[in-house]
This record gives sequence, C-alpha cells and structure tokens, in this order.
Amino acid sequence: MKEFAADSTKNSWRKSNFIVFAVITGLLIYLLFKDSFSSFFFQDDWFSLSISKVSLFKIFKFFIPRKDVIYYRPLGMQLPFYAFQILFGVNPLPFRIATFFIHLLNGYLILTLLDCVLKNRKLSLLGAIIYVTSATHIIIFYWAATFAFVLGPMWYFVTSLLYMKNKFKLAIGTFVIGLFTNEMLVTLPLSLFIYNYLFGKSILYKKLSLFFLLSIFYIFFRFSFAPLPQIKDYQTLISLKQFFINLRDYCLWALNWPDEIHNQFTSFILLNGQFLKDFGFYIVLLSINLLVFVCGFTLIFIRIIFESGFFPLKKTTKILIFGLGWFIISLLPVLFYSQHAFSYYLPIPLFGFILCFISAIDTLKISSKSRKVYKLTLIIFVLYWLYTSWQTIHFDLLTHWAPRRSLLSKELLTNIKSKYNTLPQNSIFEISTNRSEEEEIKWALGDQNALHVIYADTSIQTLYRNNEEILKSFELNNSNRSVFRL
Repeated sequence: MKEFAADSTKNSWRKSNFIVFAVITGLLIYLLFKDSFSSFFFQDDWFSLSISKVSLFKIFKFFIPRKDVIYYRPLGMQLPFYAFQILFGVNPLPFRIATFFIHLLNGYLILTLLDCVLKNRKLSLLGAIIYVTSATHIIIFYWAATFAFVLGPMWYFVTSLLYMKNKFKLAIGTFVIGLFTNEMLVTLPLSLFIYNYLFGKSILYKKLSLFFLLSIFYIFFRFSFAPLPQIKDYQTLISLKQFFINLRDYCLWALNWPDEIHNQFTSFILLNGQFLKDFGFYIVLLSINLLVFVCGFTLIFIRIIFESGFFPLKKTTKILIFGLGWFIISLLPVLFYSQHAFSYYLPIPLFGFILCFISAIDTLKISSKSRKVYKLTLIIFVLYWLYTSWQTIHFDLLTHWAPRRSLLSKELLTNIKSKYNTLPQNSIFEISTNRSEEEEIKWALGDQNALHVIYADTSIQTLYRNNEEILKSFELNNSNRSVFRL
C-alpha cells in the first residue's frame, strides 16, 4: 500500500508539474509568436495545398517521391495539408494552432530528454524554456510549408526517449513514421550511436544496427525514384570552408541571431559595414549574447582544468561531447549546401546546443561557492535570453521574406477575390507589376499555384507582366481565352 501511495504521489507530482510547465511555456510561446497567428499562406504553401488536393483513393500517391522537389515528407507535408484542407478549407489558422501545440509538446520532450541525460530536473526545465522561446522557430510558425520541421523533431525526440528507455519496438515504429515525416531523421542512428558510445551501452549496438539499415533503405528508396533536382539552391559543395561557413551561421542562429545574418558576411568573421550601420543596436545586443556564451564556456573549461580537475568531471565532459555531436550530426544533411541554409533546420540540432550549455552551467554550479549568485545568474540569463528572442523576432518581422510575402499574398488574394468571386475555366489572370516587384509577387503567390487553390481550378493561368507589348502579343495568340486583370 505504501508503494502504491508513493507511486500515486509521484504521478500526481509529475502531472501538476506538466500543467505548470505547459501554462508557463505556452504563455511565453504565444507572446513571442502571436503575430504568426494572423499570417496567411504564401510561396510553397500554395504548392503543397495544390498537390495535396486529391481524392481519398489517391492518398497513396503521397508516398511516391516526386521528381520536382528535393524533399520527401508525405507524413510531414502532403498528408497534413490534405487533412487540414478537407477539415478547414483554405485556412492557415489551424496550421498555426497545430504548430503551437506540437511545439509545446516538443518543449516537454526536450525537458524529458535533458533530464534523462543530465539527471537534473531544474536545469532541464531551464533548457526546455530556452528551446521553446528560441527565435529560430519564427519561420516554422509563419510558414505552413515547414510544418514537417515541427512534426519531424517530435518523432526524433520521441524515438530517442524510447530508445534510451530500452523500448526498442516502439522506437523502431516511431522512427519509421519519422522518416516519412522529415528526411532529417536519417541522422538519428548516428546520434544514438554517439549516445551508446559515450554512456557505455554497448549491449544496444546490435539493436541499433536496425536503425542504420532503415536509414540506408530510406535513402535508397528515396533516390531510386528520383534524383535530386538540378536547382542552384540545392547545389552541394564538399569542402571544409563551406562546412564551417554553414556551421558558423547555424551556431549564430542557435544564439538567437536573425536569419539575415547569413547574407551579411563579407568574410568569415566580418559583417557588411552598411548592415552594421543600419542595425547597430541589434548587432551590439546579439554580440553581447555571443560574448556571454563564449566567455562562459571559456571560464567553465578553465574551472574544470584548474579547480576540479579534468577526470573527476568525466560525465560532464561526455555530456558536452554528446551535445556537440548531436548538433553537428543532425545538421549533416544541410551543412554542405552552398546556397541553402535556413534557421528552420535547427529545431532538432538545437537540443544538442542547449545540452552543451546546460551541462556547462551544471559544471559552474559544482565550482561555485555561492548558490545565491548561481541562481541569480540563471535568472538574469533567462531574462536576457527572452529579451534577445523578442528582439530577433521583431527584427525578422521587419526584414525577413517570410512575413513580407505572407502579407503580400494576403493583400493580393483579398483584392482578387473581392473583384472576381469566380473565374471561368481556362481563364488568363494578368497581374500587372513593375520589374522590381514581379519576382516577389510570383514568390508570394507560388507562381501559378495560389489561384489554382483559391478558385479550385488548375486550368487558370496567371501572368506576371510589366511589358505591355508582351501582354498584347500574348492576348492576340490566346484570343479565345477570357482575360482578367488586377
């Protein structure tokens, strides 16, 4: 009876703590990302909505790799877009709400994963708060086409937890689901291998081999149907220089720097002077953030070596290596792209980055003489982290292409639908633009896809033209088709 009462009390404590965690982090997530809830579909969203509009009996086609895209995410893109479109129509809000709750769940999974490795609930809670409030998630909240980058991490974290708790059959099941959700899960066997190697679980190697076989089969299956599309953005450059350039950007993004920083380096460490002049406040703020992390790690390693000795902290050293290994391994699929680096690839690697920092803080506690100073330092850091997240999100809302194209898409389609409630089949819709705006409008509307979705008619052709002579020539050659203009 006593054991039953103890278990009951423990379960009750876990339930109450989960509720407190959900309320606090849920409020923080909403306050930081609330602007995204009013954002609209744009760019690849329209393509995903278009290809996902099929009859129930053709859903199986989602699982056949396409030749016109680099990704293969039937459970992360096509199926969610199909389900949400059937249930809610062309409405982005359900995507935002689903992203909110899955992101909240991911925060709890991060808390559990950190606790599994660190065995320290308070530090794990700190890490989970850092994770859910990271500015790197802004694009995932704004862009429904990145829905797989909130679903994929969920399966990555769930599979890792099940594996660490020796629940292999369930882990294999969630891993397979994850592979069909987001291709980034192919790196999971390597992350688990590092975990095995560092924490002495050699008995699991035989079972781990099944994960590797599934990843190899997935890669073979994906590329046997279609090779990578020959698109400039997806060109790889196998060089140490490209590796470290991309690694630099992902590290900065993990430290709450904005996406735009990727385009502003004139050399490996020097930033564009005009960018520094225009956005000096943000750079100073985030440079302090970077300095705090660099100095923190430097001081921690000095303390490890000179105060506590290196070998007594062998466990902490292993955790640091595991975190760094997780971060780099889970980024491997995108570290060699020469022109395709985005912060939305970070939700999985971010766990490793946070694990390094949190384990380092734990080392600082070992050698700290004042618990009050230690706690005060943690409070100041959390507040500073939240402030930099808010500032970076604000910066991204002003400068990033995702919020800009979302707003442009909403404005254009609202005007089009108010002027033309319906369009006849085989219509031509002309959107007059000037040369500087043409590409941006095409991106916002996903070229042909937006009007195909809005009017549920793939025969409509959208023209983006700024040359009257070209338009007249086109109209003469298509005189039997109705032309509409905005």
